[in-house]
Amino acid sequence: MLFRVSTLALALFSGAAMAAPSLDVVLTQNQGMTKVSDGLYATKNGEDESYVATNQSGKDALLVIMKQSRITLEQAFARNGISRTEQLTLDQLDASIADLSIPSAKAQDQDAGSCGTTQIFTQATSTGGTTSSAHAYATNASGPVAATQNFAAASAGITIQQTNTVGAVPASAAASNPNVCAATGYAKVGCPAGTGGSIYSYAVSTRFGACSF
Repeated sequence: MLFRVSTLALALFSGAAMAAPSLDVVLTQNQGMTKVSDGLYATKNGEDESYVATNQSGKDALLVIMKQSRITLEQAFARNGISRTEQLTLDQLDASIADLSIPSAKAQDQDAGSCGTTQIFTQATSTGGTTSSAHAYATNASGPVAATQNFAAASAGITIQQTNTVGAVPASAAASNPNVCAATGYAKVGCPAGTGGSIYSYAVSTRFGACSF
C-alpha cells in the first residue's frame, strides 16, 4: 500500500503555508473526513475505516470504537479457532487500546491540533482487497519545532511495525500481508507538558467476504 500525503498536508509539514489551516480544515476539507461528533472525525469506504480524535471527547469516542472493533475481530476469528496470526492482530489492537486508555491530564482535555504555536498531524489508513495493509503517520506539521512524542504502529498479522520519534522527525509505520484478513493502524502525537493535548488516529480494514473465518 502506498501512503500519499495531500498537497495541503505537505505544505503544513514543510512550513510553506503562510497561515496554516486548522486541523479541522485539514481533516474535513483536505483529507475528506467527516466530523461525526465533538473531536472525532471519520471516513469509511466499505470495510475500510479511519478515525482521528482531537480532544478528550473524541478520544473517549474513539476508545469505544476500538473496543468494539476488537470484539468484532475476535468473534470473526473465533469461528474457526483463533490462529497465531490472528492472535497477533488482537494483541496489537489490545496494545493500542491500552495506550489510548491512559488518562489525560485535565490541562490536555481541550481541543488539540497544536502544541502552543506548533501544529501537529496524525493519520492512520488501511485497505483490504487482495492484500490487507495499514499505514500510520504522526509528526509536527508547521511552526516552531516542538518536542512532541510521535508514535505509529501498523499490524497485518505477523507483519508488525512500530516507530517512536521526537519533534519534527515523523513516526511512520506500514504493514502489508496477503495472507491475513484484517489490518490495523494506530498513531498519536503528544505535546510537551503544558503546551497542548494529544491527537490520535486509528484505522481498521477487514476482508470478511474474502476470508474463510
